[in-house]
Amino acid sequence: MKITHVDWLEKTKTHSLRSADLRRIDDALRAYEAAPSHPSMTALRKAMHDYKRKNVRWFSDARNRLKAFSTLSFYISSLAEPVASKQAFIWCPKIDDEMRLCGGNFISNLHLSATFFEGGKEIPDNFSPNAKLYILAHGHERMPFFTCANTKWTAREITEMLVKDGLSTEIREIELLVCHAGNSVNSIEEADKLLVLAASMKTASESEKVRLRTEYARINALNTAVPKPLHFENTDPQNPVDLEKMLLPLAAQLSGALKEYGFSNFRMKSYKAPVSQDSSEKTHLGNNSVSPAGVRIDLESQINKDAKVKQYQRERGGAASKYARASDFPEYSVIWQ
Repeated sequence: MKITHVDWLEKTKTHSLRSADLRRIDDALRAYEAAPSHPSMTALRKAMHDYKRKNVRWFSDARNRLKAFSTLSFYISSLAEPVASKQAFIWCPKIDDEMRLCGGNFISNLHLSATFFEGGKEIPDNFSPNAKLYILAHGHERMPFFTCANTKWTAREITEMLVKDGLSTEIREIELLVCHAGNSVNSIEEADKLLVLAASMKTASESEKVRLRTEYARINALNTAVPKPLHFENTDPQNPVDLEKMLLPLAAQLSGALKEYGFSNFRMKSYKAPVSQDSSEKTHLGNNSVSPAGVRIDLESQINKDAKVKQYQRERGGAASKYARASDFPEYSVIWQ
């Protein structure tokens, strides 16, 4: 949908003065409208990109009350699409040695853009909205966090970081290389207890920290023994789950946060299993078959619970179920939109 320079000025008018960054968009849109060209389109795209990075809550700002920013964002994406990079790329909130090695494995085997993008550093504005984004991090065992490099982030914090880094709000495909991001990892009640303990530990004395860690381990151990739903839905009538008491899966939380920040056209894939850090081609020793490179998930714990996994392991032998190709088990993935 196109928006003219006149309409843009009218629909973004408020009682506040227009900032220098906003005037850059004004000027760039006027210049493109007067003389459409690749340079003028690039200047317009860059002006919008820079504005969004500095104003992460632009979507809910008064200047977008008539959806002028949303409309212009979509229009700019359509203009840039013919010359934009469509190569998939990978992003991690914080890269340490482990994540660097893991990211390199995915870049090589999934044929991604060679740059491993890190939180706090700019994602160039030349990626197409049709260029798939992979997000790499650990998933917390019992808490709704992304973790790596001894740091943890909520879904909202990850979203704000992506917006600050310049991720296009028009992006279409996102895949989480995050363990258990597709299923609920805890109940709301038990997670709240752990969150309180974790927060208290930050200001506690050394002796108090010992007590808090012991209590944290006790609650976590009790909670580990309680079966969790593999799917965030009631599929087993013999063991119904009160979903209102369960944490939303991390992927669902991220999906919701992205929508609050102006992302609206995406589909996000996540997994209801641990995600392997090794995505290389595998040769199965049992039947000498080859499993092509791709995202892999660890289904070893499901051998005695899932007949399909058990058969897969029996036929292929070795560590087949531990490095199952995710595309061979679509039932362990979930899409959020």
